[in-house]
Amino acid sequence: MRSLATACALACLLLGAAVVARAAELLKLSGVRWDFEDGTLQGWTATGNLGKQPSWNDNDRWQGNFNKQGKFFLGTYENGEKMIGDQVTGELRSPAFIIDADLLGLLVGGGDHPNATYVALCDATNDKELMKAWGRNAEAMAELVWEVSKLKGRTVYIKVVDKATGGWGHINVDFIRAIDKAEWDRIQREKAEAAERARKAQEEMLKKWAEINAAYRKTVFEPVPRRVYKGAELRNAWMPVGGIGAGGLAVAGSGEFVRWMIHDGRLTQVPDAFFAVKAKAGDKAVARLLRTGANGVKDIEFYGEFPIAYHRFLDDALPVRVSQETFAPFIPLNEKDSALPVVLFFITLENPGKEGAEVTLLASLQNAVGRSLDPKADGPTSVDNKGYGGNVVAPLKVGRFAGADMTQVGRPGSMALLAADAEARALEPWTDLKSLWAEPAKAAERASSPTPPGKTANAAVAVTFALRPGEKRTVPFMWAWHLPGGPRATHMYENWFASAAEVAKHVDANLDRLVADTRLFHDTLFATTLPYYVVERISSQCSTLVTRVVNWTKAGNLYGWEGLFCCHGGCTHVWNYEQTMAHLFPALERRMRELNLTVGQAPDGGVFNRMGAPDAPWPSGNEGPAADGHASTLSKTYREWRLSPDDAWLKKQYPAVKKAMEFWIRHWDGPDEDGVARDSQFNTYDTACVGPNTFIGSQYLAALRAAEEMAKVCGDDGAAKRWRGIFEKGSAAYAAECWDDELKYFVQRIPQGKRGHDYGNACFVDQVLGQWWALVNDLGYVLPKEKVDAALAAIAKWNMVGDMSLYKYHYDRPRIFIWGQGKGLLMCLWPRGDSITQPILYREEVWTGCEYHAAASMIWRGMLPEGLAVVKAVFERYNDGVRSPWNEIECGDHYARALSSWSVLLACQGYSYIGPRGKLGFDPRLTPDDHKSFFSAAEGWGTFAQKRAGKEQRNALEVKWGKLRLSELSLGLPPGAGKATASIQLGNARAEAKCRVVAGKLIVTIEPPLTMEAGSTLGVETRW
Repeated sequence: MRSLATACALACLLLGAAVVARAAELLKLSGVRWDFEDGTLQGWTATGNLGKQPSWNDNDRWQGNFNKQGKFFLGTYENGEKMIGDQVTGELRSPAFIIDADLLGLLVGGGDHPNATYVALCDATNDKELMKAWGRNAEAMAELVWEVSKLKGRTVYIKVVDKATGGWGHINVDFIRAIDKAEWDRIQREKAEAAERARKAQEEMLKKWAEINAAYRKTVFEPVPRRVYKGAELRNAWMPVGGIGAGGLAVAGSGEFVRWMIHDGRLTQVPDAFFAVKAKAGDKAVARLLRTGANGVKDIEFYGEFPIAYHRFLDDALPVRVSQETFAPFIPLNEKDSALPVVLFFITLENPGKEGAEVTLLASLQNAVGRSLDPKADGPTSVDNKGYGGNVVAPLKVGRFAGADMTQVGRPGSMALLAADAEARALEPWTDLKSLWAEPAKAAERASSPTPPGKTANAAVAVTFALRPGEKRTVPFMWAWHLPGGPRATHMYENWFASAAEVAKHVDANLDRLVADTRLFHDTLFATTLPYYVVERISSQCSTLVTRVVNWTKAGNLYGWEGLFCCHGGCTHVWNYEQTMAHLFPALERRMRELNLTVGQAPDGGVFNRMGAPDAPWPSGNEGPAADGHASTLSKTYREWRLSPDDAWLKKQYPAVKKAMEFWIRHWDGPDEDGVARDSQFNTYDTACVGPNTFIGSQYLAALRAAEEMAKVCGDDGAAKRWRGIFEKGSAAYAAECWDDELKYFVQRIPQGKRGHDYGNACFVDQVLGQWWALVNDLGYVLPKEKVDAALAAIAKWNMVGDMSLYKYHYDRPRIFIWGQGKGLLMCLWPRGDSITQPILYREEVWTGCEYHAAASMIWRGMLPEGLAVVKAVFERYNDGVRSPWNEIECGDHYARALSSWSVLLACQGYSYIGPRGKLGFDPRLTPDDHKSFFSAAEGWGTFAQKRAGKEQRNALEVKWGKLRLSELSLGLPPGAGKATASIQLGNARAEAKCRVVAGKLIVTIEPPLTMEAGSTLGVETRW
């Protein structure tokens, strides 16, 4: 027994010695410096399916600032120097170490998921998490210091955890080390010194901006010419053409056809699509592709005014002049004909010489039926693709058009290439360009044999004719497609047509009308006294409607991405800002609202921020709701009623409207129903802010007012009174609580002990977004008028970037949309330099969708130089030769938020309309003495004009398309015109009407209401 006891004691001594020795081998915190700058994990271990670590993404993604220490860091979105995405998960664990210091420092950024993306200090004996930290949905890593003095002597380790796979499902960590008091004091001192330097630098920057902006605002009334592109800029200027929900492509200034969207799922490039001309005058024959580059013309002059793109091909070697107009039918209020899967080309040739010319126009289009969109699907030649095989090209005659029909054996889908000319003939399919140029080109007499697997053929159509000296001839061409997709890739056009040939038949039968109406829209929109840069920005964003951002399915449902194939769900907080589709195609907009208030609404009344549906172009399900997107659904529903011909639609939606309004009150306002949201408010900045703020609050107030008016329409006087009462309490409370009398704008009041991603005392571009909605919906002021005006003036003063090259003191800038000496509105700026920790995301970006709404509000309120300067800055940025003017970018291409641009037109003309009541009004803010602009209503559109001279005002309302039911016309009068008389003329006949002046406006009451048809003009002559 004694020997056994002795042995046990010896064993214990040996084990204790081993533990002591092991402890002696452990790292100590004072010796820890994990900066990963040798490119290794420095003893850390990794589990899961994370990418290569450490990461060294030199670009910090989108040219942002990750605030790394050196080159390397731990980043679970990264895969070494590349990106892997949020879908990966795993854990990184440090070697164990003993705490022998008071402070532990580290850098942390990434996702705001406390239990899914975080870094933790753990007890090595039981794995208990002792301390943890996580990101704030920002890539930039913040300096954190953990007080660990109470843990001295304990053995611990650090783990970096990523268990998230959704948005911001990653974490960034770097530079883990012990910090002594001297270093801590140095860090604090350097932070204070840096803050002071930044404050002084910002002060100087703002002074320079003020000088630059003052000079710039003086230029806003100077003429700005149309932007014509030439040379190297041509490839960057491309305009989308196609049908709403039908897909299409982009026509580039270079004459190329790019960014094809006729197939579903993603952008692709269809090769061998071009036009060419051969011309012979005398003994000289010249052939050119109608594009720049190999075998192309020497240069091109290009400009676009959506929906029409214009090319003039320049080449002295050609004996003829060649120009081209390209567009798809785009006719406001005519949804069907604006959703056709077709593009039209009108190529004009003119002989300026003294002798006749023989000319051949050639068109080529690849049979892309069955094309695989897999980036690796293409082969060595232009006709190779894994999706091809069994492709057939056959002659096709449709009315005045002749050309080629393209199909694929055993698969649905077809395409057509046609020319409307008596001399048009389909050529034999080609796969080699040299054979296509060969003389004479052989006409196709029958369908081609199916192509072998992996290959297709190209269709070609030729038109040959003679041009006498001085003669001009225009040849129309058509590209049509009919490409059914899967259950998540259907199109409304599938209900109307069974093939591309049927599409062509419809276009042929209606060609003159489709062309005339599309040109009429263009000409009416651009026949305006508005500055060219204003109407160009309004027009350019209409093109988003014909990209795959908008999806009109076979079931008749209308869905919208945030950007092109980017961010699913018809996101309510992004589409919050859209006005263009609502005013040009109100029936489509109503369908979107119907989805929001049916499949997009939960049983408790909450409106999903992102919705899922069986025929939606995305597989994801419902998410939400968002405070701003939910409120805007109510404002938009009221707008949709105003743009309707009657009350029937609203009365059908009203039960869902009431549920939605009560949900907002219950979920964000709370049981006290004081009209103020005080807790977490998730919003379009992909974060939630906390506490009273007029960014969300003004939108809530606008929603209450909209709901009140809808309740009145539907006979629910009790609800109207209740919502009005909440509105009045909320309006007074927000004005009292959020107004900063020193800064002269509305700020966010952050409750003590609560934090979200906030903006605090920043001058925030969205601070009176709800007032913009109230102006759009003619609901008066949701906050005190004088404070709204002061807030808008503050945005113009503080947020307007005079010269981006002077802006160097960033808190965080993950995406750059403005560079060089560019101008624009920053989302946030802290005039006093008192930025906060964990601020709202994207605060240092420039979003055109927000610029437009701010500019519109300024213009509405008479701040013309300030508002117009914002629009002009956007025009200059997107016409810089680097960006495409028809692609305003945010999270993705063709971003839906930019569809707020239409509100600039509404503001310039002081537009007000209630379709079901037949009430229309104008009070031009811009050039009221000589104003002319486009207007749209529930069933028609046209031109409003106004001229003032002396004590007389003449107005003309001309309906260009459709019809306009009118019972009341309101016209703004100049100050001092209190007593006025008016006469009304409809065409050549005097119209019966009653006139009175109310609050500076002439109110013309027409009894009984009249219906103006296209071509009619109502004139009003007022004297005072």
